[in-house]
Amino acid sequence: MTVSIELVTMIVTVATTLLGLAAGFGWMITRTDARFEMFEQRMDARFEKSEQRMDARFEKVDVELGEVKIAIARLEGPAPRLLVAR
Repeated sequence: MTVSIELVTMIVTVATTLLGLAAGFGWMITRTDARFEMFEQRMDARFEKSEQRMDARFEKVDVELGEVKIAIARLEGPAPRLLVAR
């Protein structure tokens, strides 16, 4: 069986095209992963800073809320008893 030069050319062309598509897709995935990694690092740094600020703000609110609870308890006085001893 003889193979014509046209058939060999067609097979090589298809193989080269598929190889090129696979390489291009792999390169695209690699670049996308690198961009997402860079974006994720940037967002982690940003959230780390804001997390520290939010922790400080929550701590301040917690202290102020405790003071408000005490002030309200002082205004209301002791809880009334259900049974009064006579």
